[in-house]
Amino acid sequence: MTATNLQTQSQILKPFFSTVYHIKTLYLFTKSDIKTTILPDLCIAISLTRQTSHVHILNTVLWIWILLLAFCVSNQASIQSVVEDTINKPWRPIPSSRVTIDQARTLRWILVIINLIFSTYHGNLKAAAIFLSADFAYNDLGLSAWWFTKSLLNAVGYASFQYGAVIVASGSNGFVHPKATEAVLTFCLLILTTIQAQDFYDAKGDGAGGRQTIVTLYPALSRALTAIAITAWAVVLPIFWGIAFVPSMVFTLLGTFVAGRFTVPGDQKADEASYLHYNVRIVPSVNRS
Repeated sequence: MTATNLQTQSQILKPFFSTVYHIKTLYLFTKSDIKTTILPDLCIAISLTRQTSHVHILNTVLWIWILLLAFCVSNQASIQSVVEDTINKPWRPIPSSRVTIDQARTLRWILVIINLIFSTYHGNLKAAAIFLSADFAYNDLGLSAWWFTKSLLNAVGYASFQYGAVIVASGSNGFVHPKATEAVLTFCLLILTTIQAQDFYDAKGDGAGGRQTIVTLYPALSRALTAIAITAWAVVLPIFWGIAFVPSMVFTLLGTFVAGRFTVPGDQKADEASYLHYNVRIVPSVNRS
């Protein structure tokens, strides 16, 4: 094969490799959230939907991912986040030099427009608008720097995110059953009181970036409070949902197990595993029956 032929083949394949490169870059923005956000939220959305289809489920996955991508790009494009990610997640697109901060910020606003159009099509524009507004307050107004507003905006963001996912999964074009609405509101309160679980494995980077989370401010106390809150929810929710004795005991024991993991200080990998357990534990916490 001559050098000319090799060059011709290289030119033909260049668009393909460029496309793969950019797809991987988008994936890396959301990589750490697939197990902790996309899969749990998809499971919750399906569990809160009285009827769905394969098409609706695929649309839900796409809606969740595109909206999450907008948040991740916005969050990772700040100088503070780049400092934190250089320590905690150096493989992310900006610290690994796959994209620049300016390119990420441009992409963020393109994604906002795409999300609003896609959400309008599915009848959940209000949910997307609330989520994107919380995203703006969290990342652009700097309200994630203080632990209380960080938790509050997380709760609002998660609730609107979950509510919108239910709409897409059910194909209801805006209607959500009252029981599902009640479940999402309960989910919002659960997130508000326990979302600091995500901050333990990011504590080193948060400290370097000057972020004042409850974990960086009160390391020991935050572990105790998180364990107490998770245990309390594990006891209260089965009563609230009227679950039978045996499954409620299993539910409570699992919650207690997860809570116990947060009481023991560990390394970053251990805390990250605890957060994964926390997200898996959230799924059965939302009940529509």
